[in-house]
Amino acid sequence: MLVELAQTDRLEELRVLPTPRVVPDIVDEEMQQGKARYPEQYARYAAALANGVLEVRVLLGTTAYDEYLQLRRIRTSPAHNRGEDACVALAITIPGSVVYTNETRVAKACLALGDPARVRRFP
Repeated sequence: MLVELAQTDRLEELRVLPTPRVVPDIVDEEMQQGKARYPEQYARYAAALANGVLEVRVLLGTTAYDEYLQLRRIRTSPAHNRGEDACVALAITIPGSVVYTNETRVAKACLALGDPARVRRFP
């Protein structure tokens, strides 16, 4: 969802969501990897970080990273869905947090969080 919002210049719309609005460092790394190929999208993302719309959370060394590793173990393709798994892992460790998505396949996130109400679509 983050990439789509950056593509369409809609990251500021995230301000309507409660804080903190966190991005796992794994997702941040993916965004940085696309910096040269998609400079406008990355600039929008960087501005959202600088303006306090989003904040990056480091997973390594936290219980969220342990959850992330568990989610990754069941993946058949190690290169896919890293960002999604990182978001879900972070949400597992933050009580009451919500994962916002625009994807139609949210069953895994619902199952991992144990509460379908914690997985929502962002308009």
